[in-house]
Amino acid sequence: MRRRVFLSAVAIVASLSCATLFAQTRADRTINIVVPFAPGGSTDAMARLLREGMAKEIDEQIIVVNQPGAGGSLAASATKRADADGRQLLVGTIGSMAIYPILYKSRVDYDPLKDFAPVIWSVSLPLAVVVPASSPFHTLQELTDYLKKDGGNANYASAGNGSSPHLGAELYKSMAGVEAVHVPYNGGSPALLGLSSGETTFMVAVASEAKPFVDAGRLRMLAVTTTERLPDMPDFPTVDESGLPGYEITSWYAFFVRAGTSREIINKYNKALNAALKDEKTIETLTNMGLLIQGGSPEELTRMMETEMVKWQKVVDVAGVSAN
Repeated sequence: MRRRVFLSAVAIVASLSCATLFAQTRADRTINIVVPFAPGGSTDAMARLLREGMAKEIDEQIIVVNQPGAGGSLAASATKRADADGRQLLVGTIGSMAIYPILYKSRVDYDPLKDFAPVIWSVSLPLAVVVPASSPFHTLQELTDYLKKDGGNANYASAGNGSSPHLGAELYKSMAGVEAVHVPYNGGSPALLGLSSGETTFMVAVASEAKPFVDAGRLRMLAVTTTERLPDMPDFPTVDESGLPGYEITSWYAFFVRAGTSREIINKYNKALNAALKDEKTIETLTNMGLLIQGGSPEELTRMMETEMVKWQKVVDVAGVSAN
């Protein structure tokens, strides 16, 4: 009798040990997609959508972890310090991986090109030059001509210091040779509201955020900042077409792991995310969000980032953009 009880106890302990080991193994295999913003925004929605597609390709548990703060710099800094085992997959942005390391050098403790291994450029987010609906300007050239004469009396809105709308406007000023005073707001929506009420002269805004204001007759869109016209906004010319050849800026999201992660893991993630970006439902959802699908190889992401770093370093230097 005692022998049977003893054997039963051994069996229970063994089964519990196996269950614990399995749970630990599953936990060790969890892949965290780190989103540098709070839940609910476009970055978070994009990451969760691609997580679903990625999970279909990789037989491992994948979860989204939100780690907001400092415009994405906190999440990037944490990923730099993570193990190089591929278990932390960072969603990097134009701000955290191109602009902030230039604008806030003394505050950012990572190098985007040295401390991270690129996985994939997932999507880009077009911007547009917009003015109040009551504005006398109907083309970008008209705005440019005015700013060349009376730029000292003009101002422009942005989503905040160091944001892509901020440096997008500075790039426009530099290339057009015009002046205007920067008025930073606490986010894109407040900036658009201020612009629509006539508080500022113009804004280089995220196109998908500005479009509802344009459709409602509160703003007028003069040009889009992509190299080609947008499929869902074909009537609006590009800035390049409107008198500034070579002007181009898009916000973007991309996936990274810590430098030192094996090429095998990087290739596996790249393949899974490329497959997710080709899913018809995913394409439809991302397109409706105003995002342009990219995809491609890690090398393509590296080349894009190198170009971005050079571009924004020049804008910061030439325009004397302040981090304050």
